[in-house]
Amino acid sequence: MIFFFWSFIMFYYLFSLNMIMLMNYMIMFMLFLIVQSGFGFNFMWYLMDYFSFISDSYMLMILTIWISYLMVFSIKSKNDKIFLKIFILMVVIFFFFMSLDFFFFFLFFELSLIPIYFLVIDYGHSKNRFLAGFYLFFYTLMFSMPLLIMIVNMYYNYYSFDFMIYLINNIELINYQFFIVIMSFMVKLPLYILHIWLPKAHVESPIYGSMILAGLMLKLGGYGLLRLIIIFSKGFYNYSLFFISLGLTGCLMISLLCLRQFDMKMMIAYSSVIHMNFMMCGLMTMFKLGIDGSLIMMIAHGLSSSGMFYLANMLYERTFSRLMLINMGSIKYFNMQLVWYLLCSSNFSAPFSLGLISEILIMSSLYIWLNNLMYFIILVCFLGVIYSIYLFSYILNMNNSYLFNNFISIMIVEYYVSLMHWIPLNLFTFNLEVFLN
Repeated sequence: MIFFFWSFIMFYYLFSLNMIMLMNYMIMFMLFLIVQSGFGFNFMWYLMDYFSFISDSYMLMILTIWISYLMVFSIKSKNDKIFLKIFILMVVIFFFFMSLDFFFFFLFFELSLIPIYFLVIDYGHSKNRFLAGFYLFFYTLMFSMPLLIMIVNMYYNYYSFDFMIYLINNIELINYQFFIVIMSFMVKLPLYILHIWLPKAHVESPIYGSMILAGLMLKLGGYGLLRLIIIFSKGFYNYSLFFISLGLTGCLMISLLCLRQFDMKMMIAYSSVIHMNFMMCGLMTMFKLGIDGSLIMMIAHGLSSSGMFYLANMLYERTFSRLMLINMGSIKYFNMQLVWYLLCSSNFSAPFSLGLISEILIMSSLYIWLNNLMYFIILVCFLGVIYSIYLFSYILNMNNSYLFNNFISIMIVEYYVSLMHWIPLNLFTFNLEVFLN
């Protein structure tokens, strides 16, 4: 844990200004005093009771580092506060992934909301950013307070917040208790009918805010379900039909909604909801195929969706519009055909992307769970291909050249960031052992 904390400091040091450098030196000095003092070893053993590396979260922690690294290149203004908020968010997400204690698990889950909330309302594009921030905060807190009460109640029953204690005691929750525990993570996923906050937050947030939301924040909800499914397996088994039906219905409805979108960011945001609901369906089958496929889909979606938002922002910086009507034909004049094709194809899980592997595993688990779902699943996957091709073909083949004759081509760093989203998304396909062990 100290190694990763030190790595965060060094990473942040490389991309910060003088004020943040001074803060890093202070943190390093305090760490040195803790380790060198007699209390240091006791302190480290104390932390090991509550935090540790977990095999399921290992690749999500790597994804956090990778997206944060690429996000630095998307920040045009040299503002200390932006780097500070991103650094705090990275630390909070890391502690969330390493939590062995339900209270700390909940604490860092909720703390992650604060930096992204201020990124949206401070650096958003319009006055509607305040409404987007309100939706983000309201939806999350509305389901978080009952969860906190439920965690305290479980402590009074078992005198511990430790996940292992709950697993050993084979806890069985009654209906409303199970929904209280699970819905806070379903909102952050987000589950269909609880997804209203996500498109608004994406549209109003700056590019680095969208990369955080798509690449990292949605994975907190998915990882929360992944941890709870082990402890409250009976509740998941009892309500799997309800959540799978709701998730697949949401995938179908939002896929149709994507076909009538003209805002690029809105379409990519809705496609994120589709991917995460499909991931949730695989998780709810409670088969190893589905759980492995869900973990792989979280990684694949984090890379592809973050890359798509970055590409949409590249067009926005040149045309000052997110509308497909304004941007039609634009990628021909900015020499962006290749990167758009690569990431759009990865978005609908073309070979050899991780998304293809994850969809095969999830579809297999859903077919085993209920074989009549196969026709429904094929329809959802088909619509996913349609809206991705619709987006790509609209901004490639239409002719609107009078708008773009005086615009410059993209820069090397923009090619680099785009390809650094795509390369690991496809290379990991040839080394699936890191996910399936």
